[in-house]
Parts: sequence; structure tokens; C-alpha cells
Amino acid sequence: MMSHKNNERKARTLTLRLSDEDAEQLYIKVSMSGICVTELLEHFIQDLTYSINSNGSDERDLANQWFDRYMFRDYGCGFVQFALESGNGKWAADLWQSLLEARTRLNKGISDFCDQEEMDAVRDDAAFWQEELQEYYQEYVEHGQAGGEGMEAEMQKLSKWYQELDTFIERGSL
Repeated sequence: MMSHKNNERKARTLTLRLSDEDAEQLYIKVSMSGICVTELLEHFIQDLTYSINSNGSDERDLANQWFDRYMFRDYGCGFVQFALESGNGKWAADLWQSLLEARTRLNKGISDFCDQEEMDAVRDDAAFWQEELQEYYQEYVEHGQAGGEGMEAEMQKLSKWYQELDTFIERGSL
């Protein structure tokens, strides 16, 4: 998975689901202020994400107050949200991918290895990674979460989330 540190602004494609009336009112409102809908959304997103292109601390505070008041943060409270808020999501997703690759190699058997020693090392790594992820998932459960669909299903969701992020960054659309 790639790192997303480039601050270059480029076009992104998003789909909004608005009623005709909402779309018309939005268009009228932004047109009266002399900007377009795209500019409005860009500025709001930059404030919400604390971008270096934000419109100032008051705007950042207000955008985040709105976001928190609407409770997007608490909307799903699933494992993906837990992983992102803990700051360990990327680590967990990468470890999950390593575990899956190790399992695939182990399922192929000795023919996929140079020797038994290498196979044993991969088996040991896989066991360690499994334990690390299980402990991390247990933290999620202990933080008052219901436990979701189980560690493997939740790790799949986290991995999918990072794949979607990579796609969005690379292609500019979801």
C-alpha cells in the first residue's frame, strides 16, 4: 500500500446523491456568493481535514464541530473506525496482508520453499502475526465494541478500506 504524502491538488470524482430541489438550492446559494459548488466542497473539505490550504482556525473548528455534532465519528464505530482512530490501521492492514501471503505459501506446502527451515520460519512468522492481530482485535473488543463479525472479517474490511483509499488517491474517483 502506498503512502499518501503528496500535497499536489488534482481532480477527484465524487458522486453526490441530492434531490433536484437540494441541488437547485445549493447551486443558487453558491452562485449568489460568487463561487461554484466544487469550490465550496473543496474549501469545506480542506477545513475539515486541517489541510494546509484551509481557510483558518475558526473555519477548521466550525467544520469539525459540525462533523462531530452530526456524529459521523460514531456512525459505525466499527473496527475500521477503531483502527483509524488508534493510528494503527495501516500497521494492522499491512500485517494482515503479510499473514495472508504466509498462509498462501504454507498452503502450497514444501514445494513453495527452499527447504524445511524456510517453511518453519514462515510458519513461525505467521503464528506471531496472527497473535499480534488477535491482541489488537481484542483491544477493539475491550474498548466496548461488540466484536463485529470476528477478527478475520474485520481485517478484510480494513484491508478493503485501504485498497479503496489507494484507488481513490491513484485514480481520483471511487
